[in-house]
Amino acid sequence: MNLNKMLKQARQLQEQAQKLQEDLASRRFEVEGAGGKLRAVASGGGQLLDLWIAPELVAQGDAQMLSELILATVREALDRARQASEAEMKKLGSGFGLPGMP
Repeated sequence: MNLNKMLKQARQLQEQAQKLQEDLASRRFEVEGAGGKLRAVASGGGQLLDLWIAPELVAQGDAQMLSELILATVREALDRARQASEAEMKKLGSGFGLPGMP
């Protein structure tokens, strides 16, 4: 493979990866927990965008349980965002003959 072709492919890959990251950052991943009494929304960029807690869940007064439910819900939202990002980057990499690219 000639050097110019490799450089062109590298630039294309970089441009597509940047566009993909921008697209992912604008996506939202919403997860409900505690039977719909908790909701966490994360961006594809791994940012927590929103957290909603039903008043009746807070009124139960069990801070430890509430903390655990919040953590589990937020982690799931962030995991979904991360998994989507990894899957999209892997597809992009395989399109350029780069197997296993995260």
